[in-house]
Amino acid sequence: MRIFGVILTILVFGFIGFVSTALTVLSRDAKFYGAFVPILTIGLIIIVSLAIYGQMKKKIIRYCAIIFISLCAVSVIAYEGYQAYLTSLEVVSTQDVDLSEYQPFTGNTKAVSLDEEATYKIKNNLPKLDGATALYPVYSAFVQAVYTEKDYPLYDSEIVSSQTNVAFGRLLKGEVDIIFIAHPSENQMKKCRGPRY
Repeated sequence: MRIFGVILTILVFGFIGFVSTALTVLSRDAKFYGAFVPILTIGLIIIVSLAIYGQMKKKIIRYCAIIFISLCAVSVIAYEGYQAYLTSLEVVSTQDVDLSEYQPFTGNTKAVSLDEEATYKIKNNLPKLDGATALYPVYSAFVQAVYTEKDYPLYDSEIVSSQTNVAFGRLLKGEVDIIFIAHPSENQMKKCRGPRY
């Protein structure tokens, strides 16, 4: 009867573990969960099998099982906490920031100007720029120094600021030529490596 219980345990947990592993390999978190799920599955099969044979009454085996389950729980909490932290870094607040003050070629712009004429100018096929709110003044100053003088509306021109996440997505879609952002997060880099791109 115990052997039947162990076989049933292996079949049930093995099937659930296999399906879970297959699903996690297709997810964005494949690197972590692709290894975690099989380890958890094997550990649970061993623990349940030992319990079927009455070995959980031994302190050392019981403590090992508790430590294993605790380590699994801590690993998931730490990983998910780190992913939440990375996601929070991608959110940029535009509260109290008026980017129109940094628009190039406008009166009283706060965009930095060169003391003399730039030796390099772009007159045709202007590269489309996008980026993070905090970096708009940087590439706005570049535009003011190098691009043809004209009006560049903040949200509908060759130079816009749609924030980090949107700018990165627009670059991947080929809607802009250059973006100004901090180093892409792990989640953003995963989007680059996806089958869509």
